[in-house]
Amino acid sequence: MSQINYPAGFPLEPLDRNGSKLNVGDKIKIVEISEWLVHDLPENEILAIKKCVGTEMLIYEIDAYGYLWTKLISVDNADDYQAQSFALEPVNVLKI
Repeated sequence: MSQINYPAGFPLEPLDRNGSKLNVGDKIKIVEISEWLVHDLPENEILAIKKCVGTEMLIYEIDAYGYLWTKLISVDNADDYQAQSFALEPVNVLKI
């Protein structure tokens, strides 16, 4: 098994903004969306992700770099479902 050569500062510590340990399955509240996450996305995706600030979601994965993965599921007026996965830095959430 090969070892990952992480860039400086990685992997991120799995600690929320208050220093609470985060695990897969934890319920979190998103308190901030980092600009690096949305800077090159289409405007409609930026708006959808930024609407998540203040919402509660579940962590379904913590990747090798320490990013938290969660899902956004939305329904439009035609009852069409859309799902997007996106990563968050642990310091941008609060464990509930």
